[in-house]
Amino acid sequence: MKDYFIRFTFSIMTMIIIYGIFYLLGLHDKTWAPFIILPLGIAGGHGSLYFYKIIQEQRNQIK
Repeated sequence: MKDYFIRFTFSIMTMIIIYGIFYLLGLHDKTWAPFIILPLGIAGGHGSLYFYKIIQEQRNQIK
C-alpha cells in the first residue's frame, strides 16, 4: 500500500510541476496539453517509486 501512495503522490506532484511550466509558457489551455501532462506525471510517479526502492535497499544494506 505504501508503494501505491508514493507513486500516487509523486505522480500528482509531477503533474502540478509540469502544468506550472505549461502555464508559465502559456500552453496550459491547448487541447493537446493533457496528453503530455498526464503521461509524464504517471511516468514521474513510477520513476520516483523506482528510486525510492533503490534508496531503501541501500539503507537496508548499511544496517
